[in-house]
Amino acid sequence: MSKFLSQLSGLRTSGPSSVKNRGNRFRMTTSYRRVLLILALILVVMLYFKWVQPTQVAILKRLAGKPVQMFELENLLTLASTPISADVRYVLPLSEADLPQIRDYLRNQGIKPSLLRIITVPDITLELQAKDVPFEIVVVVMKELQRRWQITPFLAEIVSGQSAGMVDMLITFKQEK
Repeated sequence: MSKFLSQLSGLRTSGPSSVKNRGNRFRMTTSYRRVLLILALILVVMLYFKWVQPTQVAILKRLAGKPVQMFELENLLTLASTPISADVRYVLPLSEADLPQIRDYLRNQGIKPSLLRIITVPDITLELQAKDVPFEIVVVVMKELQRRWQITPFLAEIVSGQSAGMVDMLITFKQEK
């Protein structure tokens, strides 16, 4: 038995319970850990400046234009409620023949309408529906449709879209006689 005990006393024990290796399951030195931590911080900073900051700037630019857009929309609604003056040139009533021109104009503005139709009974109206349209484009289109075809917004439902500055719209225009 004494021979067995003497053999056991000669053995060295090393394992996970040693103070030096605690929490170091990959056997990395402290300087190696510091280098990995610095590289991870550099990667986080690079990702911030590559993706997060440009997205924030784009959203802030769109949100900065909101007061001006609201002012333009209020002016457009005021203009739509005033009667057409006598010095405005006469425009023929809207017909199905005008739809391709209107559709082309909308596509040039970046709007892909899901609904675009002319209803002639009892009044001549144009219905326009589209999703994910920049709000500033909606205001420009409303002004141009009023100028070019003398149709004014009669009923408008404009709902905020998924991203900042984007809206879903359903607008009914009425042509004055």
